[in-house]
Amino acid sequence: MSNRGELIIFANDSGRYFGERITNRLGIYLGDSKDVAFANTEVISYSNSHVAEKDVYIVQCVQDWTSERSVNDNFMYTASLAGATSKAGASHVTVVFPYLPYERQDFRYKPETSEDEHQREPIAAADSIRMLETVGVDGLITISAHSRQIEGFPLNPKFRFVDLSYRPIICNYIFENHRHIIDDSTSIGSPDPGGSSRAKAYARIFGDLRGDEPLPVVIGDKERQHTGEVNVVKNTELIGTVSKKILIVDDMVDTAGSLEKFVEKCRNYGAEEVYVACTHAILGGKAKERLNALYNNGSGILKKVFASDSVYHGDNFAEDNPWFEEVSVAPMFADSIRTNNEGGSISEMMKKWLEC
Repeated sequence: MSNRGELIIFANDSGRYFGERITNRLGIYLGDSKDVAFANTEVISYSNSHVAEKDVYIVQCVQDWTSERSVNDNFMYTASLAGATSKAGASHVTVVFPYLPYERQDFRYKPETSEDEHQREPIAAADSIRMLETVGVDGLITISAHSRQIEGFPLNPKFRFVDLSYRPIICNYIFENHRHIIDDSTSIGSPDPGGSSRAKAYARIFGDLRGDEPLPVVIGDKERQHTGEVNVVKNTELIGTVSKKILIVDDMVDTAGSLEKFVEKCRNYGAEEVYVACTHAILGGKAKERLNALYNNGSGILKKVFASDSVYHGDNFAEDNPWFEEVSVAPMFADSIRTNNEGGSISEMMKKWLEC
């Protein structure tokens, strides 16, 4: 045990399934806590376990489609429990968000047209983290954060922001269990230029796993509509090599609008099979409708969407949607919590995952 104190892990209600996967790997039980919603929609979360001088971790999956709790509700449950444990004398309080809320609001949008030139936006990714700091949180563990600048948003210089990588898990999983996807007729795709470095990294990893050169890459250059309806992509062009098979890699799939247009563009240039690997399968709006249409009962161009368990869709989601395959990141989170508690190096821990 390090000077951080004895390890204790709590989970808010929407994060309980993920928290139990973590504690099962660590061989411990979740701490006793309770989430309560009042009639006026205020919420509270409190601990029934002793936490003084202990190293507290609070697990929460803010995006939970199986309940009526919103992202905001779940964020406040976590902030409430964090404040309660901090005030009760916890030595450290670390929030575990497999999917980091508000992470896409990580910069102030610069208006591109006269129609929205007076639009003023917050940087909610920074604001939400700083709200957690005010209740006593001094660390946060997540995976595939939307941008690198987020780790600089906490005001406390000693705040430990841990951003894990999905690449070692999903690359090894696909190569070991679906090796037919990765061959000389495969390109790695990204729906937008912002993901080009990610696509190139995947291309290198798969090349190394094959003992060969990196796979070719194809990037979508999309024009997004910022006014009116959100998440509307007007047009997509391609840069790179379109192969027979495309493995699209992204940090998240939300409404799947960009993904749909990118897939259709790849189809127009000769792609016959498309696979998707993303960390966060948010699948809001018309996402499932779009993915079902691309899958078309197994005869469509979309063959499989690999995603982590950072977003909870229910126990039967994969059975009801055969295009979906879950690849859990809970073991990596468990290892990071144990490493953090023992005062070890997260970087060294990640190297071991890369060697798996």
